[in-house]
Amino acid sequence: MKTLKVKISSKGQVVEPEYRQFETIQEVMDLHGEVKILDMINAQEKADCIKEARAMRRITKEVLAQLFATITGAEFADLRQKTEQADEVGDDTIRLNAICDLRKKYNI
Repeated sequence: MKTLKVKISSKGQVVEPEYRQFETIQEVMDLHGEVKILDMINAQEKADCIKEARAMRRITKEVLAQLFATITGAEFADLRQKTEQADEVGDDTIRLNAICDLRKKYNI
């Protein structure tokens, strides 16, 4: 295990906190134990999932331009229908889910 420093700026001041960098799983097990390690991994998995979901929901003009340049006419018509449906029922998640699905399909 190594002890390293990282420079960060906090409220206009630079601080250099130390952190541990583990070289083996056994070092982590010895320090934290299995239960805490699983808790930390599960917390990180949840944070990663939330971050990815937020990123997929972030729809910028650039994303829409790339999407509209990529999707087929039928997909555009379907998206338009879902947008109208979302407006009618007052639920924007219908439109967001449709855009999210297309972004996944085309890796946008």
